[in-house]
Amino acid sequence: MEFMMEYDSDETFAFIAGYTSGGAPFGITHEEMEEIERRESLEKG
Repeated sequence: MEFMMEYDSDETFAFIAGYTSGGAPFGITHEEMEEIERRESLEKG
């Protein structure tokens, strides 16, 4: 079962997990997300 969730992203981050007290975003970059998706694709066969 998959859940659809809305999340923030921008030109740097594919997934913004949150913001620092100074307002800077942190999360997973687009490059990191591509690597995660590539690995998942390889694992599936």
